[in-house]
Amino acid sequence: MGGGTISGTSPMSLQPDCIRCGRDARGGRRVEGRLDYYPRWVWLGLVGGLLPVIVLCFIGRKKLRISFSLCPDCARRQRWKQGMAAATWVLVAASILVSVKLDDAWILIGTALLFVGAIVASVLGSDPLQVSAYQDRVFTVKGFGREFPALPGP
Repeated sequence: MGGGTISGTSPMSLQPDCIRCGRDARGGRRVEGRLDYYPRWVWLGLVGGLLPVIVLCFIGRKKLRISFSLCPDCARRQRWKQGMAAATWVLVAASILVSVKLDDAWILIGTALLFVGAIVASVLGSDPLQVSAYQDRVFTVKGFGREFPALPGP
């Protein structure tokens, strides 16, 4: 994924073509959402622990309201990935309960592996767009398929 970038200000409304495959997205899904940009310097807060990172994230966060489209096929694939992520998290919770009840180390190892799988499934099921840069109130968004027609040519 990731054919290119588009720059703009908030709110950003993209044309009704699928951001993944570039096909006409009529009959698909129109997504109205928010993307957040966090400057790289917020990670310096890790020196002081998790709380400084959280505070710096709130201070440095920039919000982009965006609307984009997914064609019926890409929307169906996205819903399937999100459903798999939710099911994996349910399995993690059930595995934790079973592990505590049975006090078995092997189940605990399986729970750890399921936890990693749930994180991967959540990342794969998330929306494909990300804010890659922010400067002077202009957001740069990446994560479009190569066929998305709004991207500049080669």
